[in-house]
Amino acid sequence: MHYYIPLIHTFSCTTEAFVEELKSFDGGIESFNITRVMLPDSPFFSSSIMPIITANITTITSLELVNCDLKAGGVNLVSTFVKKNKLLEVLNLSQNELFGSDESNSAAKKLSKAMKNHPELSFVSLASTGLGGNNDGLKLILDGSKVTKASS
Repeated sequence: MHYYIPLIHTFSCTTEAFVEELKSFDGGIESFNITRVMLPDSPFFSSSIMPIITANITTITSLELVNCDLKAGGVNLVSTFVKKNKLLEVLNLSQNELFGSDESNSAAKKLSKAMKNHPELSFVSLASTGLGGNNDGLKLILDGSKVTKASS
């Protein structure tokens, strides 16, 4: 039987110190949550945060990047992670401007493909991400939420 005891840290420091603290954590991270931390523009997310997330690809079951100034480029990286992590149950990208740029349809399509037929993903929140104003992106995401039955 597996028991999960959450480890909660409150950080009040620079983003660099925040990343160093994350890197120092030994053991598999099951729940990765960044909320209300304004992450600097790229390449910070791709070079500092994603390597930590990717290093825990076999243990993360919940990924929450909420209100942290994530953009469509970050969605592309997260989508690759979602596609490879077959244990992920929760994905929360709410309160980020993800779907308001020229690359937003590409990001929506990639996320849709990652979600489609994912074996464990049961909760996805894209609230307040600009998705409602982008009907093409919304159609792509909704398509990714449909389960396609395998032929017998």
